[in-house]
Amino acid sequence: MYRTQFSLNVLTVKLTLLLSLLLCSLPMETLAQSRSIPPVEGRPRGTLPGGPRFQSPSRNQPTPPTPPASIDAPGARESVPVQLRSTCLNSEKPLTPLMPQGSGLTVAAYPEFFFYIPQTSATKAEFVLVDSKGEEVYKFSFRITGEPGIISLSIPKFANIPPLEIEKNYRWSLSVICNPQDRLEDASVTGSIQRVEPNPTLRAELEQVTPRAQVFLYAENGIWYDALATLAALRRAYPNDWTVTSDWTTLLESVGLKEFAQEPLVSNSNE
Repeated sequence: MYRTQFSLNVLTVKLTLLLSLLLCSLPMETLAQSRSIPPVEGRPRGTLPGGPRFQSPSRNQPTPPTPPASIDAPGARESVPVQLRSTCLNSEKPLTPLMPQGSGLTVAAYPEFFFYIPQTSATKAEFVLVDSKGEEVYKFSFRITGEPGIISLSIPKFANIPPLEIEKNYRWSLSVICNPQDRLEDASVTGSIQRVEPNPTLRAELEQVTPRAQVFLYAENGIWYDALATLAALRRAYPNDWTVTSDWTTLLESVGLKEFAQEPLVSNSNE
């Protein structure tokens, strides 16, 4: 009985050693496959719990702010076409207001207007603002250099000119005077503007953020005139700031004015 038990033990040891030798001779890949981790819900086979998660490369990238589609397209599509007899404009780019079509909005009592004036042989231009009854509110002439660029026109606050009334529509026109003796040759564009009262929430937000953030608050609420004026002020103050330049391009591109994004801001003098 003892001999039989001992023989069995010896046989077991031999079998164990033989099995060990066989396992050692197997390729490492085979062993790895035999110990693969069972799949876990939501995780690929062979990964360990708590391991790294794959993320989209763009997840942590800042998203550049863009104005919403609520801002209308530029006023050039509503403007009166340049007169066919006009011969003083020397550019493929037309005289163009940097304004939304339809009735553009502003919260300013004395808003700022922006226009692209192409290269021209003319030396004078004229801006006119009338109310909904057609009565003249403001009119002035100013000199232009003849060089292409974007000009801005502001209604003076201290010239006995009443502020724009809230919820009232106004019409404006800009004319490049090609021939002072024949105003039918003027190159002209027209558009409209309406002053609105910002709601309390928007007013509070505008008071709490930087001017750059104000640009996009105005844009989100469709207040184009103030969005452009605020950003133009930043561009004048920081002409070499790439973030301001990028914002300017983004804002103009969002309303179909990309071709004017690289045009310089030029000064003009009232007559």
